[in-house]
Amino acid sequence: MPDHGETYRQQTAQRLNTLVAHFTTTTPDRQTRKDPASVRPYASRELVIFRSSAARRTNVDRRANAHVLLALGAGAGLRAEEIALSRVSDVTADGEDLLVSVHGRHPRTVPLRVEWRRTLVTGINDRAPGDWLFSGYRLPEYPARVIHQFGIDAPEEHTPSATRLRATWLVGQLNAGLRLDTLLYLAGLTSPTSLAPYVRAMTQEDQTGLRRLITGAVVTS
Repeated sequence: MPDHGETYRQQTAQRLNTLVAHFTTTTPDRQTRKDPASVRPYASRELVIFRSSAARRTNVDRRANAHVLLALGAGAGLRAEEIALSRVSDVTADGEDLLVSVHGRHPRTVPLRVEWRRTLVTGINDRAPGDWLFSGYRLPEYPARVIHQFGIDAPEEHTPSATRLRATWLVGQLNAGLRLDTLLYLAGLTSPTSLAPYVRAMTQEDQTGLRRLITGAVVTS
């Protein structure tokens, strides 16, 4: 399937493996069940490149959209469809924090990460409360297309994948040690098994620090 993306090929392989395992005694090759590229978090240097790209888009709306995509993806872990369906009124302030209300199949309220606050404020600009956070035409049956089309329309720019921005947020929360029940709620997930590919993408712990964490040893200066 050379004309399809890696994620699509991996998901197709997984479905075929399930059929093979069900109808035969063959154990599918694990190589075809590896995690898709879409669960790999972005490196810090890549996020810097995306920030620079957002600032130099050709018009106000494109610059705003680029900032909103970055902030809601890497700063709140929203899916592409959730970003597409978010309005300006869904962002509220609580003290210094910005809260993002997510609607749809997985309603929840997500506090935005500190390092993405200014990015989101820049993206909102002077839009009215009822405006879409990410401007553009939406197909009612496929609202996420407005997000995917954004990168297609500007091939010369570095446009991040909404899925990988979400992975960046998820892996970052796992690395920070956020409780799994809280993370499942904030990510709009129902099962801990959904986090498996993100767990495999976590930063490796220092073995000495990991041993102290496991044993409960107190670090002395």
